[in-house]
Amino acid sequence: MAEVSHEAHAATHVWSHKARLTLFLSAMRHSCGLRGEQGFDITYHALESHENSRLAELLKQDLKQLQPSAVRLVLPRDFRVHQELSAVCKAAGVPLETVADGHFIDSPENVADWASGRQQLRLE
Repeated sequence: MAEVSHEAHAATHVWSHKARLTLFLSAMRHSCGLRGEQGFDITYHALESHENSRLAELLKQDLKQLQPSAVRLVLPRDFRVHQELSAVCKAAGVPLETVADGHFIDSPENVADWASGRQQLRLE
């Protein structure tokens, strides 16, 4: 798990209120602590503990250092992030398993099926 300035700082990519960012980072740190208590081996990069500004850079570094047999990723909310992390895993020759995120109402595959044949999509 990693906190990176490119994703965490409001003006860098997508604007977010400071209170939302604080809550999000707090939830990440809390989740990491709970997973550790449950026996999971967690590598956590706090925002102030590294120089990398992008998540893909940290993943590349960790793949080299930790040499995992595979990576399991909860589907990111941002397609761009998923593409970047997939590319890093592919370049490193490490299989990537994407796991559904319970926060989404539907899967990207079901949305793509629903959207096929439509000329325009609207979020209303």
